[in-house]
Amino acid sequence: MADAQARTSVELSEVASLAATAAYIERPSSQHQLAKSEVDRVSHSLGKPSRKKNLKISDLLVVLVTWICLAIAVITITPRLDVAWTLRLQHQLQIIGLMLSTMSQGLQVLAPKLWIMVEAWCSKPKLQNFDAILRNSTMISNAHLVWRAVLLVFIILPIGLSLAYKVFVGGHSTHDFGTHTSSYGMTGAPGLTRNTVLKFGPSYMTNATLPFIMASADFETLPSFPQPYGFNNLVISNTSSAFLDAPLPSQILPLQQSLHEDTTSTFTLTADVHATVTTYNHSVETSRDDDAFWDFYLNQIGLNSAPDSFSLGISWIDLSSGKTLGILTGNQTDASWMILSFFQQSDHLKSPDIWIPAFRANAYLFNTRREICKATWRITYNAMQLMEGNCSVSSPLPNQDLLVHSVFAFSVYYMPSLAEYLAPLSTASNSMKTEQDVYEWGNQWLMSTFTTAVAGMYWSRLTALFGPDSYINGTIPAWNDEVNYTIPDTLLSNRQTMNPSWALYVVLAVQPVVISLIFIASFVLSYFSAVDGGNFGMIAILAGVRTETLKLFEGASFSGTLKKPVGIQIDTITTRHEKDPQTEYAFYDDFHPAKPSPTATLRHHFMPSRFDTRKNTGYHKIDI
Repeated sequence: MADAQARTSVELSEVASLAATAAYIERPSSQHQLAKSEVDRVSHSLGKPSRKKNLKISDLLVVLVTWICLAIAVITITPRLDVAWTLRLQHQLQIIGLMLSTMSQGLQVLAPKLWIMVEAWCSKPKLQNFDAILRNSTMISNAHLVWRAVLLVFIILPIGLSLAYKVFVGGHSTHDFGTHTSSYGMTGAPGLTRNTVLKFGPSYMTNATLPFIMASADFETLPSFPQPYGFNNLVISNTSSAFLDAPLPSQILPLQQSLHEDTTSTFTLTADVHATVTTYNHSVETSRDDDAFWDFYLNQIGLNSAPDSFSLGISWIDLSSGKTLGILTGNQTDASWMILSFFQQSDHLKSPDIWIPAFRANAYLFNTRREICKATWRITYNAMQLMEGNCSVSSPLPNQDLLVHSVFAFSVYYMPSLAEYLAPLSTASNSMKTEQDVYEWGNQWLMSTFTTAVAGMYWSRLTALFGPDSYINGTIPAWNDEVNYTIPDTLLSNRQTMNPSWALYVVLAVQPVVISLIFIASFVLSYFSAVDGGNFGMIAILAGVRTETLKLFEGASFSGTLKKPVGIQIDTITTRHEKDPQTEYAFYDDFHPAKPSPTATLRHHFMPSRFDTRKNTGYHKIDI
C-alpha cells in the first residue's frame, strides 16, 4: 500500500515537471511575438514598395509626343508644303484640334505631378491643396488662393488655345500644276459664248466693258495702271486700253466644274496671249487744221478734206446733252484707225462748211493693232476674272491682216452703244454740281473711256466674226491661227487654308514649351521632394497614414469637407523587414501638431531621391 502511494506520487511529480517544461517551451517572448507579427503583416500586405525615380520614361514619352504633335501641326499649316493645300481648311482645323487636344492631355498628365511635389516641398503642406491638385478643381474648400489661381490658369489655357487657333482661317495655299499647252482665242466670257448667225458683236462689248464703265462713274479717281476690269479688259494707261484673248470655254468649264464641291477654291491661269490694243494718237492735236493730215485718212475711203466730201464719210448720232457724236473709220484698205469727235448739234444743223471744222477741232484719233500681252486670270466655280496684265514690253504681232482687211461696219452696229458709253463725258450729270466737276471728271476719264470703248468695239466685232464661238456647221473662218491657237500656260490651284502667321505658330507652341518646362522642373525637384508626384494619391496616403491622426476627419465621411485647412507631416521610416524606406503621413491642425514618428529616418519633406539603409547616409535610421 505504501509502495503504491509512493509510485503515484513520483508519477504526478514527473507529469507536473513535463507540463511545466512544455508550458515554458510554448510561451514565446514578447519580442519574438512582435517580430513574428511584423513578418506576418509584411507577408500579407498588398502594397508594392518601390524606389522613387528622378527620370521616368513615361514622362519623357509625354514630352516627345507633345513635340511630335507640334511638328505635325506645323507641317499642316505651312503653306510652302503641299500638305496644307491637300488638306484644305476643314481638315486642317480637324488635325490642329486633335493635336491641341493631345497636347492638353500631356499637360494634364505632367502638371499635377509637379504641383504635388511643389506642395510637398512647402514648409507646411495642406491636405486641401493636395485634394485640389489631384481633383484639378478650384472649388475645394480651404484650398489656398495661389493654388486656385494656378489650377484655373491651366484649366483655361487649353480651352483658350482651342479657341484661338480657329481665328486664323484667312489664309490660302497654292499648288503648281506646272506648264501645259491650252487653247486660246477671241472668245466671250464663259457662259455667254454661243454660235450666232447674225455675228453682230455689241453684246460681247457690253459684257466685257461694263466693269470699266461702272468703275468710272460717280467721280471715281483714276486707278494705277495697268488696271484689269472684267474677264479680259486691261486699261494699260490713260491713253491705251486692251482686250485680251482668253482661254476657250472648253478649257475653263472643266476647271469650274471641279470647284463646285469647294466653292472657296480658285485657279490662277497665266499665259502670254494675243490682245486687241487701242492707243490714242497724239498727232491729231497738232494737225486739226492740216488738210494733208486729213487727206491721208479720207483718201483711204475715197474722199478728201473738202467739207462736202468730208461730210460723206462721217456717221453721227445726236446726244441728249445737245452735242453730236461723230465717227470716221477706215475701210478694207486699212480699218485699224478710227476718229471720234464731240461737237455742238447747232453746228451740225448748218452746212458742212460750219460743222466739219467743228468736227476737226474736237477730233480724237485712235489706232488699233494686235499685240502680245501677259495675263493672269482667276477662275472660280461661277466666274472668270482678269487679275493682272502687262503689255508694256509687248510687240505687235507680225500679221495684222485681221484688223486691216475686215469690214467692221461700226456705224451700223455700235452707234447707240457708243453714244451711251460716251454721252456722260459730254455733259454734267445730276450728281455733278458744276461745270468744273465735268471738266475734272472728263479730264480724268475721257481718254481712257474713249480707248476702252474703241478697243471693245474692235475686239467684240472680231470675236463675233472670226472667233471660235462663230463657227457654223464646222466652217472655220479665215485667219483662224490669229484668233484660235494653242500656247503654253501655267496653272495654279488656290485653296482656302489657315493663315500661317507667326501668332498661329505661337499658339501651337505654347503647350509643348510649358510641358517641357514642367518636365525639367519636375526632374530637378524630384531630388528634394519627399513624395513622388506620379504615385502620390489616395492609395499612397491610406498606406502610409498614422491611424491615430485620422480622428481629425470625424464627421466628414459624407460631406468630404473640413472646417479648416489640415496639415500633413511627411516622415520616412524603414524596418529591418522592408528593403526600401516607406513614407508615413500624419495629419494635424494648428492647435494639435502631430507627434514625431518614433520610426522616422528623416523628418518632414526633405529627403534624397534614393535611400540605402545598409550604408551611412547621414540620416538617423531606426530598425524595429
